[in-house]
Amino acid sequence: MITQTKHGHVVFEHDDAFHGEVRIVKGELSVTVSIDALRALVAESVRYDLAARVARMKPADLLRRIA
Repeated sequence: MITQTKHGHVVFEHDDAFHGEVRIVKGELSVTVSIDALRALVAESVRYDLAARVARMKPADLLRRIA
């Protein structure tokens, strides 16, 4: 079953189990990409955010976090 998820002016049309392809629609424009491609993009964004957060941590905070 196809589900629509809206975020702002963008609509994502996807399988309700989040498999296969996603159609991304904004106004008259649309593109279809694989859910795996979107997952990879989001994973890189999360990796960047985590690395930036670790870089700002004080040494004591970092050691507490990994211990």
